[in-house]
Amino acid sequence: MSSCFATRLGPGSFAKVMSEMAYLRHADLEHYYLAKLDTPNVSLDGRKSFSAFTDKARYAGTVPSSTYLADIFVDHITSLQPFYDRITASYSATHTKGDHTFNVC
Repeated sequence: MSSCFATRLGPGSFAKVMSEMAYLRHADLEHYYLAKLDTPNVSLDGRKSFSAFTDKARYAGTVPSSTYLADIFVDHITSLQPFYDRITASYSATHTKGDHTFNVC
């Protein structure tokens, strides 16, 4: 997630990518299910259709929201801030390179 956010793929776009991946996984599972029904050793008596992506009783596919993903990212970076501060403070005055995530120079 950090590398995606650093390359300007924000939480909204990241949530869309995760949503697409979840729907593709559901489609793959449905394809495997239908392929299994076509095998000769499987009885077709009482077969059930594959559940919908949003069916909470069976498949229950969920995708995190962009707000949730942004909150996770901020919490993760905030937990790392003391380490960034220590590294930045250890540099000499001639070495001014540092992490600017929290505008720390």
